[in-house]
Amino acid sequence: MKIVGFACFPDLDSQNLIELTLPLTGETNNLKAVTKQLEDVELESEFTKDQVGLVLPRVLSMIINEAFYAFTQKIAIKEDIDIAMKLGTNYPKGPLEWGERIGHVKCILSNKGYTIIYRKNDVGWPHC
Repeated sequence: MKIVGFACFPDLDSQNLIELTLPLTGETNNLKAVTKQLEDVELESEFTKDQVGLVLPRVLSMIINEAFYAFTQKIAIKEDIDIAMKLGTNYPKGPLEWGERIGHVKCILSNKGYTIIYRKNDVGWPHC
């Protein structure tokens, strides 16, 4: 089977790192071929374990979720949350800026999907 999985969020056009994974029946030579193609267009790739959301979409949607929760609890205004995360973590955008750019519905659906998969770990439902 010639399949390689990848993870990305739409509208993150500044992202130059593509996460790759192999399904259970995937062959490593497929991964090498895709890696070579990505290098040809000046994109970096990183191999990750096959899991729901891989790494960037899963982590980013959870960060956006927590930032939205902080906003709804009136801990800070949107602009301050974004500035704090940009300055404190050196992120190129704040989590609420990312949420608006990606789309809140996509973040909500991502988090609900992760929650269903990881429900046995009592992750809970997303705030946003």
